[in-house]
Amino acid sequence: MAESTVIEIRVSCPDEDVARRVGDALLDARLIAVAHTYPARTSRYRWQGEVAERAEIPLVVRTRAVLFEEVAGTVAKHHPDKVPSISAIRVDLVTGDYRDWIWGETRPEPGTPKSD
Repeated sequence: MAESTVIEIRVSCPDEDVARRVGDALLDARLIAVAHTYPARTSRYRWQGEVAERAEIPLVVRTRAVLFEEVAGTVAKHHPDKVPSISAIRVDLVTGDYRDWIWGETRPEPGTPKSD
């Protein structure tokens, strides 16, 4: 992906507290520009040979594509699941102003601090 690509990352969280904790950790680290949480949904999935079901809170964040691995690592650090659901899609169409806002609120590249 190009360095100027915006991505939307989706994380399934077991409850609102986890979604808030993960979102806040990402915002505090300047890894994302925005975090959205949505109402609970029921997920059914296979886990350790069984079909499981639970309510999950969708967390959707937007950032630079170059920061994906660091975002995923931070999510894993703050998420209680052994294998958290973390996936991203490229946002091909975005206004220049919105893209500039994301760039202004996030780190310029992995591992670098973003000053206020």
